[in-house]
Amino acid sequence: MARYIRPESINQLDSTWQGHDLSGAKHSQSTRIMFHNVNGISLRGTEGLDMFVNEQVSMEIDIQGITEHCLDSTKYPVYQTAQDIVRSQAPGLSVLSLHSSTESALNLYKPGGTGWLVLGDIVSRLEPNGISGDSMGRWSSMHLR
Repeated sequence: MARYIRPESINQLDSTWQGHDLSGAKHSQSTRIMFHNVNGISLRGTEGLDMFVNEQVSMEIDIQGITEHCLDSTKYPVYQTAQDIVRSQAPGLSVLSLHSSTESALNLYKPGGTGWLVLGDIVSRLEPNGISGDSMGRWSSMHLR
């Protein structure tokens, strides 16, 4: 017999935490990697890059993979503002790499895009020129020692 699930209970299930409990301290020999589709990110605000960096620091996540950031990272003001936000929210070792298509957009919004945000000691494991992506913003790669 089929059971009807009320729409509001589905929404509650969608918003509950799925995955491991990250409330404990990270083991010193562990590397935490988080990957998610952000489906558009602003540079500032409650759903902005500054909040993502703050959450990454508080959860002790070393590497954050981002898809569909929807920022035109080919524009210097977008790139520089994003770098400034990371440096102010996470002083110390950090690398932000955002890739989007090389085709010019009229404003800051450009569909798609991928990237990495790497914080802490793992930054020193990056190979020289070890971060790259394709010209369409479909993938980003990182080479670690």
